[in-house]
Amino acid sequence: MANTSIDSIEALALVDDLVDQSISKNTAKSYQYCWQQFVSYCRPKDQDPLQCDQSFVLKFLARRQRHVGASRLYVYLSAISHFYRREGLSSPCDNPKVKMFMKGKNVV
Repeated sequence: MANTSIDSIEALALVDDLVDQSISKNTAKSYQYCWQQFVSYCRPKDQDPLQCDQSFVLKFLARRQRHVGASRLYVYLSAISHFYRREGLSSPCDNPKVKMFMKGKNVV
């Protein structure tokens, strides 16, 4: 009889692999970099990066806009959404306020 917990872990790893394969290697590298920047922003604020609301994401994007262009902000947004969806979570980036912020940056 197979160990159900090991089967479950292997199935989840397979799903993660398939999700990762849904984007190009360059996109994956870019998303990983942007995600690490977001995680680094979350840590000193004792915020779990996978438990953020749209206000927290907006604060992060507002800070990043000082250092990057509008198109790079979109990559940050896409990266955050990617990692949320990879975990089966709804992305705070789908919130209308976030979309309005990005529209104001002429990105969306």
